[in-house]
Amino acid sequence: MSNHNVEMLYDNMQEKIVQDICKDDKLNSLWKEINELDELLKNTISKKDYDVFDEYLSKEAEIIDLERKKAFVYGYKLSNKLIIDSLRE
Repeated sequence: MSNHNVEMLYDNMQEKIVQDICKDDKLNSLWKEINELDELLKNTISKKDYDVFDEYLSKEAEIIDLERKKAFVYGYKLSNKLIIDSLRE
């Protein structure tokens, strides 16, 4: 399966993957903390500065999403390789 096909598989499953990941208490706790910090920043710095910071966060989110997709592709291919290798033994 090519990288493109595995990425399409991830794209089709992304909503379910994210929903499953979001059940993690540690992640939910971190999201709560980051949302509180975001609200603090919004109320502390100028709108212009906050807009720049918000743009930074948006780009960071894009990077995280791309990393998650690449990690999915890597893990998918690695698991298939390990299964095939174990069958050859």
